[in-house]
Amino acid sequence: MIEHALKAAKAWAHVESLRFASERARDESIRSQMVRDTFQEMERRKQNSIDSVNATIPQRLAELRAQTSAALEHAERKYTKSLSTLTAEYDATKSEVQQEYDSRCGRLRENFKRDWDEMATRWRNGYESVLNSFDSMTAQCKRLFPDWSSTDYQLLEPIAIAPPAICFGRVSLELMNIKNGISQDRRLVPDKTTFALPALMTLKELPVMVITADDVGRGAAENVLQSTMLKFLTAVPPGKVRFTIIDSVGLGENFASFMHLADIEEQIIGTKIWTQPREIEEQLSRITQHIETVLQKYLRNEFATIDEYNARAGEVAEPFNVLVVANFPANFTETAARKLMSIATSGPRCGVYTLLSVDRKLRLPTDFHLDDLFANAVHLDWQPSEKRFRWRYPAFEHLPLALDGPPSADRFNDVVRAAGAAAKSAMRV
Repeated sequence: MIEHALKAAKAWAHVESLRFASERARDESIRSQMVRDTFQEMERRKQNSIDSVNATIPQRLAELRAQTSAALEHAERKYTKSLSTLTAEYDATKSEVQQEYDSRCGRLRENFKRDWDEMATRWRNGYESVLNSFDSMTAQCKRLFPDWSSTDYQLLEPIAIAPPAICFGRVSLELMNIKNGISQDRRLVPDKTTFALPALMTLKELPVMVITADDVGRGAAENVLQSTMLKFLTAVPPGKVRFTIIDSVGLGENFASFMHLADIEEQIIGTKIWTQPREIEEQLSRITQHIETVLQKYLRNEFATIDEYNARAGEVAEPFNVLVVANFPANFTETAARKLMSIATSGPRCGVYTLLSVDRKLRLPTDFHLDDLFANAVHLDWQPSEKRFRWRYPAFEHLPLALDGPPSADRFNDVVRAAGAAAKSAMRV
């Protein structure tokens, strides 16, 4: 029974399969025909569109050519007219601009030449003024500090007014070594570009000389002290300078030539050169008392400096005092060091000036700082590698410095005796 049913089902499935296959074949044939018909219709429409466009292109192209030709002709006529107008305006404007340009350039050239000439004149006048100042300063130094080896001090006219500075050497100034010292314009390059200028201890701004050295530099420092003392002795009016000399290490030998002054007039140099700690304190106390006297008796609140007082005092003017210390701080107590600092800072107003050489190998007294002296001092620092002194001053530190040394021993004595005799004569009068 089941088998018969299976056979019947298979037979029915086969018949249905054949029917479905026939219907699918018929549907595919119909769809294929529809696709072919659709493509044919689209091809016909495309061809019709192409034929229509091909039919209108020549006419449209001719119209566009005509429009383009007309536009070009119109633009050509308009451009030619506009170009002609613009060319005329351009030429007129260019002529005006050129005239204005030439006029402005002419005025600028005239202004430039006038300004340059004025600047060059100011520069030349300034240079001449500086050069005249240099020459005047050099000439005054030659008059106040003549060459010891060739000058007869017995025949010199006595100095009437104390100098504002003491020359202790020369510095060499070359403009080419200064930034922008020589102009790049040849018209502004001076004939003289190298100067030998006096190295000055100005008694108002730099009234103290501090020389720092050690070893062989100490001997060179003593020469500078002797030379500067001799400058004070010969450049200050006769009889108007007093010296106090402290030489603990040399025991006075380094300044023995100045003791000829004691034979002529003891007031100038005192009785001896001081070497011992007690003597040093006593002499510094004496100078301190002198400063107090000048402040309280002479200056008070009426005169700023001893120079102002002396200008009024005339014949009874107070003499200058020069404190000379070699190889500080040898034999200096802390008390003496404090007095030395006080004299160096307060003394210049009262006409007390300090010449000090410092042995760098010796220990400074407690609370004594050399920097406190350097601000208002000529600071000469010994350079062992160069075997020379360098002036520790911003404007001159890198300039070659040549220091004046004392004359020969015989000549030294002659100068000291001549100055002493002039001082004695002046003091007697």
